[in-house]
Amino acid sequence: MAEYFAIKGIGLGHYFSLNQELWYQLSCLIFLDLMIYWQHRLSHLVPLFWRFHRIHHGDGQLDSSTALRFHPIEIYASLLFKGALIAIFGIHPGVVLIFEMLLSGSAIFNHANWKLPGRLDHYLQTFLVTPDMHRVHHSQIRQEHDQNFGFCLSFWDRLFGSWGHWQEDEQRQKPLGLKNFDTGGGLIELLILPLKKFWSSSRF
Repeated sequence: MAEYFAIKGIGLGHYFSLNQELWYQLSCLIFLDLMIYWQHRLSHLVPLFWRFHRIHHGDGQLDSSTALRFHPIEIYASLLFKGALIAIFGIHPGVVLIFEMLLSGSAIFNHANWKLPGRLDHYLQTFLVTPDMHRVHHSQIRQEHDQNFGFCLSFWDRLFGSWGHWQEDEQRQKPLGLKNFDTGGGLIELLILPLKKFWSSSRF
């Protein structure tokens, strides 16, 4: 899509010849990360979006494979959303490629079942989302899993008031996933679950 828009000259970056400017390229990278933050946050706030996003949160054992656990419809919806942003702002294909690599790499990293040294984790959280920071987001408690929506850059959560933190002794004790989320039916059951008219009288 980015290459097609570039060839056709669609978008602000192409129209005003901004795509060769380093400041514009870096701005687009940061902007895309911000938009993914809000996409993620809306997937918790909007009931229709949550029906699909809860497949990701249904994993009770957090590790790097959780970063790949998304319903196909949610993946395609995200693709359309990013495509619209690329079209409007005329983001350079190279910038899009770098962003997708950062997004995928960050998701695998911050879902990993890793425990970084405390001081290193503290410093990294100044700029990046670490496994300890993101683990809060997968808590069974709604107030906690409605925090820390960032994937790559950590300061969006602080800026928009959605940052949360667990103490050291809480990191490995809190239950993860969703309460009463039955995945016994396997892959097919997970795929059709969001399409059912009723799942539960309770969100969790």
